Parts: sequence; structure tokens; C-alpha cells
Amino acid sequence: MKKKLKSRNPKIIVLSVLSGILMALAFPPIDMSMLYFPGVAVLIFVIFKSENYKQLFVRSYTAFLVFELIAGSWIALSGIKEDADKFLILAGILVMIIQPLFFLVPVFVFYFFRKNVFKNKFDILKLFAFPFIWTACEFIFSFGDLSFPWYHAGNAFSHQLYKIQFIEITGIYGLSLWVMLICTLLFIFYLSFTEQNRKKSAVSGIVLIVLYILPGIYTHLSEKTRFSEYYGFEKINIGVIQPNIDPWLKWGGIKDTLINDYVKDIIKIHHADPKPDLVVFPETAVPFYLLFSYNEKDFNTFRNISDSLNLPIFMGVPDYEIFTDSTKAPPDAKNVQNSKVKYSTYNSAILIDSNVSQNNIQKYHKIKLVTGSEKAPFQEYFSFFGEIIKWGVGISSYQSGKDLTVFKLPVKNNPYDTVRFSAGICYESVYPGFFSGFFSKGAEFGIVITNDGWWGKKFGTYQHNRYAVFRAIENRRWIVRCANTGISSVIDPFGNMLYETEINQKAVFTREIGRIKEKTFHMKNPDLFPKIFTVITALIFLSGFFSLLYTRFVQKKN
Repeated sequence: MKKKLKSRNPKIIVLSVLSGILMALAFPPIDMSMLYFPGVAVLIFVIFKSENYKQLFVRSYTAFLVFELIAGSWIALSGIKEDADKFLILAGILVMIIQPLFFLVPVFVFYFFRKNVFKNKFDILKLFAFPFIWTACEFIFSFGDLSFPWYHAGNAFSHQLYKIQFIEITGIYGLSLWVMLICTLLFIFYLSFTEQNRKKSAVSGIVLIVLYILPGIYTHLSEKTRFSEYYGFEKINIGVIQPNIDPWLKWGGIKDTLINDYVKDIIKIHHADPKPDLVVFPETAVPFYLLFSYNEKDFNTFRNISDSLNLPIFMGVPDYEIFTDSTKAPPDAKNVQNSKVKYSTYNSAILIDSNVSQNNIQKYHKIKLVTGSEKAPFQEYFSFFGEIIKWGVGISSYQSGKDLTVFKLPVKNNPYDTVRFSAGICYESVYPGFFSGFFSKGAEFGIVITNDGWWGKKFGTYQHNRYAVFRAIENRRWIVRCANTGISSVIDPFGNMLYETEINQKAVFTREIGRIKEKTFHMKNPDLFPKIFTVITALIFLSGFFSLLYTRFVQKKN
């Protein structure tokens, strides 16, 4: 590199702040995803101007903290709402402080590699390690109790449908790699321009343009017509009920009033045009143990209306499991007072159909629980942690489910056919490989039930809705979202948002969707590309590590 970047610049912190602002504004609800490119390019500039790890930490952390203060502040701000649990304020502040530390890992790994491999040489070539390191870290940090895959680089581009269709092959991590490569090339173009190197500027500019238009070429040349509804081998009508109940008040509400209102909604949607083949309620629509024998009367109310209208009902409920033999209970199971009996509680989804009893009902227990609200981190290993996370709405200290459930619904007037669908509960829809597992097991379309009422009209509600676009494209499946207070939506296999409800409004609607059985490459190999990126990153890190050892011991000795 002919021109060395100045390292001591009093305005560098301003660039760090600018980087965080640009990256944050790229995410929903604002459709300004293109800002992510210069945002990361400025971040790379900051990395290059850092002389040591202390400078790198202060400057990079500043960028990511600003990012969190804008894009992720919705968690803390939700706790300010009247009647809201103030625990959310603390939780949101902790997320904004801790999350930037995870973003620092790929920055530090790249800095380590750049400083130790071919010192002061091949800086342009070494830059291309950064996209692989960043994407591999996104993948690695999507595992475990501290995972929060909300702000993957690719997640900023849910509105760019013409650019993102190729994720049916690579998944969201392939999109993140493409985004970070664009950012890197943009920085290289800037360096070439400031060096007044016309040849390098021309080459980097051409490569940048070609890489940017490649996804559009894929979309254009793909066999199926993009941006048109595809219904697969058969259609089905799904009814969605958005009750619009304040989540902070629901848990202490009057049970009979709630059920009566639901019955009225079911009757109303039954008379809609077209008539639904399945009606969907949101996550924890019923805030009590509906399958508990004590609530048999309430369960029968739903079963009877389902029988009389010949209309299956799908809804979210809390559920439980009792272990009379405590040795078979999971480590984080709860104890029944003055007894050796243990029990687990779950955030669940159930399908109420004709002639089913409380004991043989189809159900799914949520697996990906939200750490800090639904469960304590590592409570499976340290059961006493479960006592720490208990807050005011009755949804804390859940246990994780174990199995991916594909619900089976008999087709009316056709005993030889069965509709198969999946149920992702809330946060689970941001995990690409996990979500694909339902479709690999035969689900023909996906349902996401959620309760985003905690966040109101803040950024998180819009972001959560838009992220389902990626799951639809990755798996080429219809996705139906049913939210308590919004946003409920219907998304086709190409990511078109065909219907969206307003936030904080009651909504009842029916939409026609398709049943699809074909499997995408991503569905068959959900983690192939991120695993390749992880191996490449491991080799990059090892090359830096061995280069450091060689410099310190071999060269020093010579």
C-alpha cells in the first residue's frame, strides 16, 4: 500500500459514531439497507487506523454501542411503558452493553491476522479475510444460551427481494458474506481513489459492480418466475386472529371474558370469504394451562366450537409436564412443594381438532427460549439460575422443548391426504438452520406465532416481522405470522409480504396460501456454507497464530 493511513486522528471517534449510525439505520423499520455498505466500510477504515488493541477496542466498541443504542434500544424503551415490567429496562441496557462485545470478536480476529501475517504487506489481499471472519462469527454466536442472531449483516436487506433470492442455496449466511464483501470492496475502492491509482480504482470498481449485480442475475435467470405467487401442489385457507390484548394485563385478566371473546372471533372468521381450513391464534393466546385437568371446561369450549364449525384451532398456550419419578426429570425442572414430584413448564403451541382430548392433543414445546426473559442462561446446568429470572407476567423460567413437531391436519373430504405444517414460536424464526429443520421433516408451510406486544410500535416489532422474509425464501415456503398485537402477515415463497396488519389493532382475516413439498438446497444443507466459512476463519486465525510464534521465537533466535 503506497499511502499509509494516518493513525492519530482526533476525529476518528466521530467516524466510529458515524459507522454505528449508518449500520443501525440500515435495519427495519426504515428501508435504508444500502447504508450498511458505507457503515461497515467506515468501520474497516477505523480498524486500519488503529495502532494497537486498546485503540481498536475503544473505537470499535464505540461504533457498535452507537449501533445498539439506535437499532436495539427497543428492548429497554419497552420497559418505560405504563404497566410494563421495569425488568425490561435493565435487560435492554445489558443487551446494549454486552452485545457490542460479540461484534468485537471478528474485528479483533481480523486485526490479529492483519498484524501478524506478512507484516505491512498484501494489505489489500488480507482484507478479503474480513468477510469470512465476520460471517463465521455470526454463525458461531448463533449457538448457546447467549445467542442473539438478530443483527446479522444479511438481516438488513429484507426489502431487497431482487438481491436475496439466492439464499435458497446459501441461507442468510451467504447473504451476510455477500454484504461484507461489498463493504470490503467499497473500502478498497476508497483506498485506490485516495492513492490516485487509476488502475487499482478501475479494477476494484469493476469487481464491486459485478459482485453487486450478481444476485440480480441469479434472480433473473432462475427457473421460477420471481415476485409471483407460487402455491405448490395445492392451496389452503388460513384464518388469522390478532386479538390485540395488552400482554401486561392479559396474565391477570378475567379468563371467561377472554375465552368468550375468542369464541366470537372464531365464529366471525368462520363466516369470512373464503372460509378458513385452519384458524390461528398467537403465542400464549390462552395465558393459563389449558391442558390441565382443572381447565377441562375451558378446553371443551374450544373443542366444541371446533367440532361444530368443522374448523381446527391452532394456538399458543403455556404447558407443563409432571415427573413422578424425579430421576427422569430434566436438571432444571421445578419442585412441587412438600413433594418429591417435579415438573417442567413450556411455551407451547397446540392443535385442537375434532374428537381430540386433552391427553392426546398434538403439541410443540418451544426450543429456542429467549435468555433473560423466558429462561436463565445455563439453567440446565445450574438449576438455581432458574429462580433468578422471574418477572411479572407469568412467562419466566420455562424449560426448553426437545423435538421439532410437524403438525398433521386431515384434509376435509379426503381421508388419504394430510396437511403438514410447522410452528415456530416467536424468537425461533430468527434461527435459519433451526427453522429449516421443520421443513426438512415434511412441513408444507410454516406458521409463526408471536407476542410482540411487549415492544409496541418500536423497532423490534418491525424487525421481527421482516426477518420472516428470509425464512420464506430460504425454504421456498409460505409463512403465516400471527401476532397478539401485530404485526400479523402472510409471506409467499419469494419473500413478498402479501398482507400485513397494523400494530395495536384487532384484526381478523383469511388468506389463501400454498402447500409445497420441494426441498431447497439450503433446506437439505442448512449449515453447509457457514461451516465452510468457519473452517476458512479457523485457517486464517491459525495462520496469524503461527506467524506470531515464528516472529517471536524463530526470527528472534536467529
